[in-house]
Amino acid sequence: MKEVLDKIKIMPISEILLHEGVVSEWTEKLKLNIDHDGIVKNPIIVTKYEGHYIALDGMHRLTALKALGCRDIVVYEVDYDDPSIGLLGWDALILDACPIPRFLESFAQRENLTLITHEDFLGAVENIRSHRSCFAILTREQEVFEMKMREERYSLDLLIRALKDFEAVLDRRNLRIMYVADDQSEKTFQQHRSAFSLFKRPFFTKEEVVRRTIEGKILPRKSTRHLFPLRPLRIDIDFILLKEDIDLVTKNQLLHSRITWCLENNMVRYYPESVLVLSD
Repeated sequence: MKEVLDKIKIMPISEILLHEGVVSEWTEKLKLNIDHDGIVKNPIIVTKYEGHYIALDGMHRLTALKALGCRDIVVYEVDYDDPSIGLLGWDALILDACPIPRFLESFAQRENLTLITHEDFLGAVENIRSHRSCFAILTREQEVFEMKMREERYSLDLLIRALKDFEAVLDRRNLRIMYVADDQSEKTFQQHRSAFSLFKRPFFTKEEVVRRTIEGKILPRKSTRHLFPLRPLRIDIDFILLKEDIDLVTKNQLLHSRITWCLENNMVRYYPESVLVLSD
């Protein structure tokens, strides 16, 4: 347990790169919560790659703390090459009704993509996972609208641009979406009867995550869903400590004094159960 806790530290926010975008409304809510509570409950999870620190989990916390004027942040450092760290993705339920065919036809024309309509959802999923298609929409009638790239124009940059553009269109139309785990999204869609359609989004690899981050090409919001064998929670560091212009040695001494106190007073608990997070 001690070797795990030793990976928790305070470091400058400016040294950490985001690998994906954020949902602005979530960042604003986190800012209000942190400012009200006066503590930062959970560390973000980072990895070091080619001399750069990359945030794997906690993009909204990092963005909120930066907006609140924090110089530093609490992190938990992991080895991204560890095979026990899983990488999955997020799909989304589109909760509001919209004219899907007309909506996607105009989008495909504008983005120079090919819209294909069929009923083979699993085939569309395979094309999306292999990056032959940008995304797909599944309707209640089991009709699939697949947005494919033309082979001569294929590139990951084009796929990601199309995904970002489409989500921007959803935002402009004020269509509500709810992100759901990609490996359960079709089942969730069938259970969530009030949802209008399922937005099947692309999957990215660990190599694509780190390589694009280093190149300054961050992924769209909610592109990745990391599964960690251990995720330390409730560090509960004073928000003011992260803002103060105090040297990092002193800050980390205070952090590890708290961790040591927790250990000595039997405050550390390990829970192997799954966790349901309602607000992050």
